[in-house]
Amino acid sequence: MGVDPRPVAILAIAGFIAAALAMLTAPLLLGEGYDWVERSVSESAAQQTTDAWLGRLGLLLSGLAVLLVCIVRARVWGVVATIAFALFGLFWMLTAVYSTESWIASVPREPLENTLHSVFATAMAVICVGALVLVIRGGYASTRWRIATAGLIAAASLLPLAAVVLPAFGGLLQRTMFVVAYAWFVREACFAVGTRPEASAHSSGRSTSTKPSRS
Repeated sequence: MGVDPRPVAILAIAGFIAAALAMLTAPLLLGEGYDWVERSVSESAAQQTTDAWLGRLGLLLSGLAVLLVCIVRARVWGVVATIAFALFGLFWMLTAVYSTESWIASVPREPLENTLHSVFATAMAVICVGALVLVIRGGYASTRWRIATAGLIAAASLLPLAAVVLPAFGGLLQRTMFVVAYAWFVREACFAVGTRPEASAHSSGRSTSTKPSRS
């Protein structure tokens, strides 16, 4: 008898909801010195910042939820895409462990930790785009879902560039990108919620069931 993927998928969805709430409410703890429209999500979890715990929790939950989706979608995504998404989730968690420097110039900072944060954040972006391309090429999804996936690729590629061009709106643009990514992974988890245990047991490499690929 196959293992039911639905409890793990539901837990992943709950994780993304909690992460989104943490991301959106963390600025409330940081006071007037933090402008969420301008400042990044990472800066809400910055080094030596009072009450940065909620921002760090949001980053940690985001990565953990991605790993849970990897568990329930591995047979559909295939080995390479699943490994890529797992690395994406792991690096997302590591951005919570290694924080960026504070936006306040007078706050003490650890340069190595800031560098590691930047490395993991950059690697996340590259790996995510590559994994999404593999999903589009995988053939399991409907045309509509492949178009939606292409939209996420565009968001992951263009919104960071827009934040560089429009730094005053960098935080808003990054949060928009996060919400789009959350929505994509939640939808993937919802595919798993609609999968029967028997279908999961008989899947191999790529799923032959039509239920997970509806959108």
